[in-house]
Amino acid sequence: MKSTLLFALIMVTAYVALPQQPGKVVFDKAANQEILYGDCDVTDFQKAPFSKWFNQEFKSYIPDATISDSLKPIVENIEIKIILGTWCTDSQREVPRFFKILETLNFPHKKTYTVCVNREKTAVEYRIFQGDVEFVPTFIILLEGVEIGRIVETPIHSLEKDMLDILNGKYNRSNAADEV
Repeated sequence: MKSTLLFALIMVTAYVALPQQPGKVVFDKAANQEILYGDCDVTDFQKAPFSKWFNQEFKSYIPDATISDSLKPIVENIEIKIILGTWCTDSQREVPRFFKILETLNFPHKKTYTVCVNREKTAVEYRIFQGDVEFVPTFIILLEGVEIGRIVETPIHSLEKDMLDILNGKYNRSNAADEV
């Protein structure tokens, strides 16, 4: 009995200690397609079948140079959490654009945490529970680990302008209708 318990404890410990596989492709019944699920990075989107929409949007998007220049000196202390669904057309449009902006800013990949969710907008293993995000994509800007703002589904002005407004304390999603 003791050896069985010890073996079970060792197996559970080994499983928990193993890193999760990034960019796991799963079939989502609700979306009726293969999706990325869990921790992902830009390289996961550059693989088929996701590369078709990612690469095209990434290459064609041209960030506003003036706004990018304003962002460069103020992004060094932030981290970004991106929650998206590869099944979602808004995510397919906005996420490649956001990565293009980050590339323009020379923003370190290690300061970006990307989680792909299923059609129910959950990824429980990655601490994304039902109700955490209402719409995807959601871009969460963190300063010293504290959320200072988020861009939800579509930007008010543009991704880079909304990001600048968040960092300058001018962005208020609840007043979005007044700003458009």
